[in-house]
Amino acid sequence: MMMNIGTSGSDEASARPERFFGQNFRRWQQRMKFWLTTLGLFSVIESDPPSPDEEEPARSVVIESFKQKDYLCHGRILSALSDALFDVYCSTSSAKELWKSLDKKYNSKESGLEKYTVGKFLKFKMVEGKSVVEQTHEFQILIQGLAEGDMPIPKKLQVLSIIKKLPPSWEDFGMTLKHRRGKISLDDLMIVLNIEEEHQKQHKDDNKTMPIDFAPKVNVVVSSNKNKFKN
Repeated sequence: MMMNIGTSGSDEASARPERFFGQNFRRWQQRMKFWLTTLGLFSVIESDPPSPDEEEPARSVVIESFKQKDYLCHGRILSALSDALFDVYCSTSSAKELWKSLDKKYNSKESGLEKYTVGKFLKFKMVEGKSVVEQTHEFQILIQGLAEGDMPIPKKLQVLSIIKKLPPSWEDFGMTLKHRRGKISLDDLMIVLNIEEEHQKQHKDDNKTMPIDFAPKVNVVVSSNKNKFKN
């Protein structure tokens, strides 16, 4: 018996998540769960298959219905995998087994990456002799990694964290920014850092090209007369 489950073909195709290639598993998993739920198929993953009971004639219909939904669910999950992952997991016998296998491998993998990213985020400190703007971009990549691991950081806290992690030579500039931290946005902060870095770079270049005659001079007068020296 064929079942008319879920949405039409065009609606199903438009709602289908992008294929999974082994990265950002949790985001893909959530989208798959939503998609399968709208198709009326996710219930076969959340529940066990019905057990056969000879005393209930209608039980065979329930079992056949479950098998049909499981087959469709299993096939849709496989179709949302990359070709390489399809070859690995196509031998699974049910949608529930496939779902658990993917969850066990990639959820634990992403948990390890999240711990690593959190550690790098906490220990991150900008260093001298390297572009502050470039180091800020590196820090924002860590923040993005935390957001993808369901640990988003509010924009205001991002601004404060970047100011806090500026190198020692930027301490005075950082103090002026701290007084504005409630008013400055993340985009504004990046503009200000770019301007300040260019200003500091230009100041260093000007000092390097300064003529030697403009260097400060100290005139030392030595008197041979001790009494005059004392006076």
